[in-house]
This record gives sequence, structure tokens and C-alpha cells, in this order.
Amino acid sequence: MNIAVTSATGRRGRPVVRSLLERGYTDLVLLARSDATLEPALWRGARVVTGDLLDVRYVCHATEGIDVLIWITPLPRSSPSPLEDFGRLGDSAAGAIVANGIRRVVNLSTLGVHLSAPCGVVEGFRRVEGILDGTPAEITHLRPGYLMENYEDVLEGIRHDGAILLPVSPEAIVPMIAAADAADLAAAIATDWEQEGRQRRVFELHGPNDISFGDAALLLSGQLGRDIPHVRIPPEEARERLAAHGFSEAFAALVVEWYAAIDSGLWRPDQPRSPATETQTPFERYVRYELAPRIRATQPIGPR
Repeated sequence: MNIAVTSATGRRGRPVVRSLLERGYTDLVLLARSDATLEPALWRGARVVTGDLLDVRYVCHATEGIDVLIWITPLPRSSPSPLEDFGRLGDSAAGAIVANGIRRVVNLSTLGVHLSAPCGVVEGFRRVEGILDGTPAEITHLRPGYLMENYEDVLEGIRHDGAILLPVSPEAIVPMIAAADAADLAAAIATDWEQEGRQRRVFELHGPNDISFGDAALLLSGQLGRDIPHVRIPPEEARERLAAHGFSEAFAALVVEWYAAIDSGLWRPDQPRSPATETQTPFERYVRYELAPRIRATQPIGPR
């Protein structure tokens, strides 16, 4: 079985590659902008093909002879027209699926695609899903909730300001999930041929429990041994901070709109929480073994 994984060096892609390798699948084609961070995968037999996923010719070439495509849409953070680029990325995937007769696609999407109201970046994933649904492949859309790894985007605020700075209330509650848990399910579905057949499936992933941003800050504070409050910042400050990290004005606006949807309760699951939607990794474990060590390894935390 030949499997291709896109965005293989990214926050969502790396755990998928790791999960496939741990399952014994080494005949992998990894699509990435650079192979600099993929040496362990190369040592185990995976082949890296570098290029830009917006280039349909590259995607078609890289996925020749592929049976399964695990499509992870990269976030067009620097694009002046991010929603258009989401559509172009979907077109690249669809073009490769059709050109190469790819039989199975697992699309790592996001929670909230079912909503019709504006939800920022969610609209981009909605466009990708719609394009993929128009192909003849067997499609599975995985829609994880709020990734715990999103806290990597606020590390600077924690280090320099001693606080988690986001444009959302500490009382807002979201289903939090570890990227590795979503990756494990993506790998399991991609390699389960007992479920083969033309169909469209949607699985929401809600993590082990819902958690408020305020409670998340308390858990981090406990691990670091000092108070790290969650501070709601104004939308305009959030956009400025994102722009300082290379986000385009248009993409920053989509991110802020998404947080507004979280704050209002609009961004919510479609499927009820159940054993089928729950995953194992609690936020406490992510904080203890991932987030807190990364913070300690860098410069001291600033005042708050």
C-alpha cells in the first residue's frame, strides 16, 4: 500500500507520519516544502518530495502510484487572499486524485464545517471539503476540535508577558484534542481496507473533555509554579500580534473571526460527544510533557 501525506513537516502532519511509521508503514511519500525536519522519516524509508501544494503539477507528480492520500491543508498564513488559496489547495488535491486514480482520501479538516455562519478559517476548510467531495475517491473527513498545539502560537506572550493572550474569554469552553490523537485516527482509517467502498464519512473528534481557556491557564500555572492568567485581548491587538508573526492582514482577520465564533458559542460540534468522538490525551498531559517543558527551555517568563 502506497500512502502519501501532505504538510508532512507541519504541526498536524508530523504526528501522522510518526503514527504510520509506528504501524509499520514505511512505503510513504511525504509532501513538504522542505525535508530539513524529516530526517528520522528518511532513515526509515519514507521518500520526501518537496514543493508547493498550490502547484497542482507538483501534487500530481508527487502522488503518482499512490493508493491513499492523507490530505492536510496547510494554512495560507501569509496569503493576501487566504480563502481563495484554500480553494486552490483543494483544487490541487482534487486534480491529483482524479489524475492518479487515488482510491482513498483521509482529509484532516476542522470542527465547525457544518455551520453556515461565518467562522473565519473554518470557511477555508469548508471549501476544501466541498472540492474533495466532488472527486470519485472514498473520502473521510476528520474534524478535530481545538488543537492543544495551538498554544504554541502564544508562547511569546507567555514568555514575555507572563500571560496567555488571546481574543477570547477565559470562560469560553472548547473540546480540546491533541494533534497526535487526530493523527492516530487518520492513520488507522487510511490503512483499514475492511471499510473500503465509495462513501463520504465525517468524524468529529472532541478530545477527552471540554475545557475552558481559563481552566487551561490554571493547569499551565500549576505546572510552571507561577500564575499564568488567560487574558482576553481586543481583536485589533490580536491582529497586530499575528501580523508581527508574518500573518497577512486577511488571514489574521480570519483567525480573529474564528475566535469570535468560539467566544459566542457559535463554533461548536455537530455530533454529540460519545466514545466514538473522544480521544485519550488529556490537556494536563500535553501541558506536562509538551508545553511546560518548551516554556522552561527558553528565556525566563516575563512579569504579569
